Amino acid sequence: MSSKHQLGFSDLVFRQLSGKLELGIPIEEVLQQMDRVQEKMKEWQSPVEGPGNEGNTYFPIIQKAACEYDLDPFLIQAVIQQESNGNPDAISSKGAKGLMQLIDSTAEILGVENSFDPEENIMGGTQYLKDMLNQFIKQINFWVSYIKLYHMQAYQREHCL
Repeated sequence: MSSKHQLGFSDLVFRQLSGKLELGIPIEEVLQQMDRVQEKMKEWQSPVEGPGNEGNTYFPIIQKAACEYDLDPFLIQAVIQQESNGNPDAISSKGAKGLMQLIDSTAEILGVENSFDPEENIMGGTQYLKDMLNQFIKQINFWVSYIKLYHMQAYQREHCL
């Protein structure tokens, strides 16, 4: 992302899923950001060996979160890498905290009492990520159903009258 917009990966996902992605952000920049995350994911041979995580002491927590929320541990690792570069004490200019950069109000909703605690942060951040992905899937299912209905009605108008 350009320094002008300074959106993290999670913020981009949230804004896209909530329909609040600012129109002033070119889609090319969003895609470039996602490409960078995918490239980082390709660099890792396993979640344990992720760069910037000193052998990734957080892998047992990432694995626990991945199993509990049915997500790929590489996705969780990628969010952590992108958001905080594996620093559990990271604080953004917007006040997001910890490995997965939780805002206080979001952390409170998720039941995270200490955003700097790696386990609480990863578990809460993964729950939030899963919730956002579920919202996205619901939106996709809605639009797929809508498109099917539209085409069915068009077919009926053309062939069944």
